[in-house]
Amino acid sequence: MTPDYRSSGSRGAALEQGLVFAIAGGSNWICPPDKLARLAALAWTISQRQQIESWTRQWEQGSALINPSWSAEDNPTFSVLQYVSLTEEQLRAKLAQFPRGTQVLWQFWQPGQIAPPVSMAKQEAFYERMRAIAEQHGIVLGKAND
Repeated sequence: MTPDYRSSGSRGAALEQGLVFAIAGGSNWICPPDKLARLAALAWTISQRQQIESWTRQWEQGSALINPSWSAEDNPTFSVLQYVSLTEEQLRAKLAQFPRGTQVLWQFWQPGQIAPPVSMAKQEAFYERMRAIAEQHGIVLGKAND
């Protein structure tokens, strides 16, 4: 793949990458390891098969980690497994999509670990809201830092 995407192969590889990320990371459905395996069977490039294998390993490691990004304190985004830059609403929906019994951990950031700093009270409030949503759907949400 060339950086300028002038060759048809480069454009095809870029298209494949976009499709893989859209299918695996869609916010309106869940793409667990069995579906990732089906997607990997369709991928033509090594880089996309490796990316899918990486996501599969994350699923198989046990508890998934919710990693909040607090760059805009009033409008944070969240990542969990292959799902990135989720809004709070999208994270709520994603928690409802996980299979019952899924264990998920919430990443807290201590003062000085992130900029701009976010109070523990604000982080706890988000965590508690998401924990209640997760519990309603049979998902176990714990704290990564305990």
